[in-house]
Amino acid sequence: MPPFVAGSLAKRHSFPRKREGAFRFEVQHLLHKVVYLQRELSESCLSTARLGLLDSDLIPVDFRFVFAYTCAPGHSDQNTEGFMTISEALLLEFDQEMAKTRKVLERVPHKPDFLPHPKSMPLGRLAPHVAELAGFGVSVLAAPQVDFSSGSYKPLPFESAAQLVRVFDEGAAKVRRALINTSDDAWKENWKLLLKGHAIFDGPRFLAYREMFLNHIVHHRAQLGVYLRLNGVPVPAIYGPSADEPWA
Repeated sequence: MPPFVAGSLAKRHSFPRKREGAFRFEVQHLLHKVVYLQRELSESCLSTARLGLLDSDLIPVDFRFVFAYTCAPGHSDQNTEGFMTISEALLLEFDQEMAKTRKVLERVPHKPDFLPHPKSMPLGRLAPHVAELAGFGVSVLAAPQVDFSSGSYKPLPFESAAQLVRVFDEGAAKVRRALINTSDDAWKENWKLLLKGHAIFDGPRFLAYREMFLNHIVHHRAQLGVYLRLNGVPVPAIYGPSADEPWA
């Protein structure tokens, strides 16, 4: 194993290897690592990786993320023109997750009172919540904080699957525009979510985007999948085949 891979594994052995783990690396640490790796990777190591001779499962996900851009065409030590911005790197994932969530919302049956357990959220509240969450990312990206105590929020009523998809599409489009316009420096800025003076979240905007927005949608989307199954509605394939949608 090349020494730069061994060193990365030794330092980050506890970091989750698969994509389902949230990317909890500090943005500043990531940028420093890019510079370090660029200097450390010899031409022989680059050739080995490009030929597929390294087992990608042995390389931590954060290292693979950085390595992809270190090998980008046009990259050099003297400039960063070959690098994607943080927002550009996140955009593909955003588009994929929005498309997957849209597929689930399209199939929501009009059974607003259905709930799989007395402690569960009724479908008429859960599905609109997912649809509304698509637009919440704008607050994360464009404002320094959100205070739930201010304003007069009214939950979205459940009218139909078509209505949910329309609201979801409108929110996702706004977040996509905000994402494109978010600078690398903005990702390191602090962001807060407050309720009656209590900080529900207080940390970097990057982490807020992942936890409070994107992972939040994925979490509730998975719940919706259970609601679909219990109502006999075909569950769409998300990260792999479902019982209703096998591999093509």
